[in-house]
Amino acid sequence: MILAISCQNASHRGVTVEGDLMQWHRVTLVIRGPWTSEWAPRNPFLDYKLEVTFSKDGRSITVPGYYAANGHAGVSSAADGNVWKAHFRPDEAGTWTYSVAFLKGKSIAVGDDIDGEPLAGHGTTGILEIGPTDKAGPDFRAGGRIINGGKGYFRRQGTGELWIKNGTDSPENFLAYAGFDQTSRFSLKTVVREGEADPSQHLHQYEPHLGDWKEGDPSWQGEKGKSIIGALNYLQSAGVNSVYMLTMNIIGDGKDVWPYTDHNERYRFDCSKLDQWDMVFSHMERLGIMMHFVLQETENECLLDMGHTGVQRRIYLRELVARFGDHLAVTWNLGEENGPTHWSPIGQTDAQKKEMATFLKEIHPYPCNVVLHTHSNDSMQDEYLDPMLGYENLDGPSMQVGNPTKAHERVLKWVEASRDAGKRWLVSFDELGPAWKGTMPDSHDPDHDTIRDRCLWGTLLAGGAGTE
Repeated sequence: MILAISCQNASHRGVTVEGDLMQWHRVTLVIRGPWTSEWAPRNPFLDYKLEVTFSKDGRSITVPGYYAANGHAGVSSAADGNVWKAHFRPDEAGTWTYSVAFLKGKSIAVGDDIDGEPLAGHGTTGILEIGPTDKAGPDFRAGGRIINGGKGYFRRQGTGELWIKNGTDSPENFLAYAGFDQTSRFSLKTVVREGEADPSQHLHQYEPHLGDWKEGDPSWQGEKGKSIIGALNYLQSAGVNSVYMLTMNIIGDGKDVWPYTDHNERYRFDCSKLDQWDMVFSHMERLGIMMHFVLQETENECLLDMGHTGVQRRIYLRELVARFGDHLAVTWNLGEENGPTHWSPIGQTDAQKKEMATFLKEIHPYPCNVVLHTHSNDSMQDEYLDPMLGYENLDGPSMQVGNPTKAHERVLKWVEASRDAGKRWLVSFDELGPAWKGTMPDSHDPDHDTIRDRCLWGTLLAGGAGTE
């Protein structure tokens, strides 16, 4: 029998355990704290800090928690409540212990060594008896977390099996789905640059894939979610195992994806929208599809803290890690087309990129993959990637190649350069040019011979970790 034993005294009865108590499955601690809301004067995302430390056989994993409104905001659209959550993924079966730290204080969630006032649940300890996984097939819970396995390839942490990425990077605003709460296009422009999402047009509906939704698949608030879940079912049936998606494109191309309570907000998050995102991500995990989170675009890489990793960027990254970092297949991309260019001349410096990557690695409780997307121009790739070679907290480049015939050459360059620098990178080919074309639909190019020959095989035979 699988047990969760919580050693609580009478004042700490607000801590409960939910989920499957199995290796690689999500185990959630639910803490009843003070009643508050997304818009409360004391910011629940910034001025409260929940962390839970899980320990086994002398090692510990400290997991950040987050404010969850009423605990089921995705189905209720709630913006208030007294529930905080922390997600844990045990990488071993056996006996784990946990200890809760729950404090409040000014900016305590992102500050270093800030003393806080203890809240209900603080100091609670408990025991979790974790059994083996019961999953098989493509479900990532069958083989464990997808990690940088060294030597330039992804591997399954549980089995050691090699994992090759075969994904899609379009639409980059995958999360601009009409079924998510508070999702819209925001633009003050009346003229839209070719290739950008037009605010006058509809958000993604994914209507052709409504029929791909299956009984038992997730949905919310009636029919919402069925078409985006169906789209993922279709992609998985076609062999796709990774999806590239922006998590914030404010002032970027689409202007329709953000985790905040409002387009102009930078410190407060939409609990119901993020719960709905997580329903989609959990389904991706069951299908064996990696989440490739692209955290910003070239147009907005200095939107938060002028490019630094200050309060705005820290709280943004912490919220995403707390909510989604436990998923077993995630790539964290520091930014699409990262670095200044002629159409976006204000960009992050090398030091700012390293600062952001380091913070991500520091707050992440599990082994995580941190990469950097490039411009399509060879010289700009050289300028922005050369200073990152050998940096311990970057796992590799996410390559955009404008000319398909050069895929092998460009991937091989960074495979060899990173090896020579002493830290072999995961080099993935993640965007295909020219921008107006990419990979054409089957109706225009049924065999895709050039793409398969030059891009797919060109990348793999250069030692690349996969393609999108």
